[in-house]
Amino acid sequence: MKIPAIELSEEEKRLFQNNDFVGLANLRCEQIRTMSAPTPAHKERLEKHDREKEEMRQDPRAAMKAAHEAIDFGVDILLRLIKSGLLRHEIVSTDGVDFSNDEAFGCFESRLDYSIRQLVRLAEERVPHSCMHLWGQAKTLTEAFSRIALVQPESFRTVAERSLTMPSMRTRNLDYSADSIAIADAIHLGEKHPVRNISDNRSRAGAACHLLVARIFDRILDERQEYDSECNSLEMMKRNSPESQEYSKMTIVDFVSRWRHPNLVEIMLRCAELPEWPSDTSKWWSDGVLPLVRREFELLVEDPTRNPGLWKELKRGGERDSINDMRRYLEKLCHNKFAQIVKTCPQIPLP
Repeated sequence: MKIPAIELSEEEKRLFQNNDFVGLANLRCEQIRTMSAPTPAHKERLEKHDREKEEMRQDPRAAMKAAHEAIDFGVDILLRLIKSGLLRHEIVSTDGVDFSNDEAFGCFESRLDYSIRQLVRLAEERVPHSCMHLWGQAKTLTEAFSRIALVQPESFRTVAERSLTMPSMRTRNLDYSADSIAIADAIHLGEKHPVRNISDNRSRAGAACHLLVARIFDRILDERQEYDSECNSLEMMKRNSPESQEYSKMTIVDFVSRWRHPNLVEIMLRCAELPEWPSDTSKWWSDGVLPLVRREFELLVEDPTRNPGLWKELKRGGERDSINDMRRYLEKLCHNKFAQIVKTCPQIPLP
């Protein structure tokens, strides 16, 4: 199942990859200004954009206060909804598996994820104090994970079993990191991950590619699991939702496209269409892993700071410093890692 991807300009790609959605909105409004015949919707959008920009320019503190109050109000309402359980559902999937879903928590989590991505972007852009706060938030979350994982490890096992890495406290004094091994054992870290035992890293580039292939496998598994979850959600909405008529003729592509960018929908579908492992491992490489390796390299070329260690090793390992040589070297190393997965993990079922 394929859908056409949206073609983006190089500037749009850069902004989208950096999660700079304010920059995307500004760029889009500038594009509207150049239109010979903008639609009424375009005109309305541009007028709203210019009006808000002027209001911020005239009184930036008032705009900041309004934003502060809006965020606090929104978070307060979401927390009340979560506590009330009014949007919590017990769902029985098509395969008979019971699980709970809370729409209010889903909304809260999505806004939190958005805010974290913006904090990362601002730190990358060296906005004053952003790196200090990135450190603080990362430390707070990691400490919370370490504490909770020791008390209720079963809450993390579903995701931890398929993960090669976990949030962990690191220090020069190893006594402070002693719990990390206990946590890894308790949450079954990597127990079901197909690349957990791969070694043979004869170079730093090989080790970096090991982690890259592991992350790609993580993404493929997540996309396949997300696809199954969305299919179950759509079936539930068709059967039980007050708007069941609206959902009755909706395809899974229509359903997912409501909240995912078409390019990301295409990746989800491509991952979902991969055959069961290991019936056709060549297809897993050509249609699953390799495109994401190439995508990672494209992002690395545009911004080497996203993985400076790997970039340095790719330049050192190629016969020349040309981009094509570096790409081929990366693909070769990643294919070697993939071959090790096929050889060492032939019987591991993937969701």
